[in-house]
Amino acid sequence: MSNATMRDVAERAGVSVPTVSRVLNGKPSVSAELTAQVRKAMHELDFHPSQVARNLRAARTNTIGVVLPGLQNPFFPRLIEQVVEVAAEHGLTVSISLSPDPLPTAETLARTRAVDGLVLVGRGRDDDDAALSGSIAVPVVAFDRAPASATIPLFQIANADGARTVTAHLLERAAARPLRLLHIAGPEGLDVTEDRLAGMVEAIDAARAAGRAVDVTIVHGDFTEASGHELAAEWLADASVGVIFAANDMMAIGAIVAAKQRGAAIGGDLLIAGFDGVEVGEYVSPSLTTYRQPISEIAREAVTHLVRLMQGEAQPAESRPVHRFAGELVVRESTGGDA
Repeated sequence: MSNATMRDVAERAGVSVPTVSRVLNGKPSVSAELTAQVRKAMHELDFHPSQVARNLRAARTNTIGVVLPGLQNPFFPRLIEQVVEVAAEHGLTVSISLSPDPLPTAETLARTRAVDGLVLVGRGRDDDDAALSGSIAVPVVAFDRAPASATIPLFQIANADGARTVTAHLLERAAARPLRLLHIAGPEGLDVTEDRLAGMVEAIDAARAAGRAVDVTIVHGDFTEASGHELAAEWLADASVGVIFAANDMMAIGAIVAAKQRGAAIGGDLLIAGFDGVEVGEYVSPSLTTYRQPISEIAREAVTHLVRLMQGEAQPAESRPVHRFAGELVVRESTGGDA
């Protein structure tokens, strides 16, 4: 790479250094003729402006921060891939931060001007976190889980609709009457947990209104395989007949392992379904029925919206803009479907 400077370019083009600077920054005050002279000189000298220096002068980083609670769930790496892809289309880079408490991390990144915008995955648990998320000094959008602040735009799957669809599928496929149903919900206090639980309850209420007897057990896991395994094993100790609906695929996979250890006929006497559509669900045995999230679509909409906010587009302050997306029921072996 050449060691040429802006002054070298200016001398070669026969213009001033400020004129070269205006050309580099795309200012409209430079004529087409002078712009052509400057770009020709840059090419001849193999001159490449320092992006870091330009960012410092503009007080911008051209970076989007993504703050996540962790990477144990394969749903999150897939999300990161999509955010990076869309950000690159806008000429932006992505910085990943992992924190069990995402809001303080996001606030620090914003305060130190390490990023120009944030994609936040996580939520606060009390009023202090709500105040903190409201004080973040760069544009923010939330993905998957609602943050404490009621003004941050939220992009997520239609959780209640998806859970209603999965539960209706399980009730339809289950031959046993009366029916035992275990719902392994997510952690208490999360909107995704509450919405998926609400959708499941709606489907069960509809079945009961139609005369179906359904015995429901609701327990809370932590979205890991281990919690799904432990909670399913406890429930299966009484009998290996019924249906299990886990609020995410990883807990459903843990339930499959527990059921196999008991010799349960998964896909026959025992039906198991998850939620999210992580790729590993296709390759476990038996393969997992799930409600697949359109991660690419959600990530694209979220990042595109964030870029608009970074460019100065105003956002309504009175309430949280919520963008929900329809998913797709994928029927596999764990509920009697094909591989």
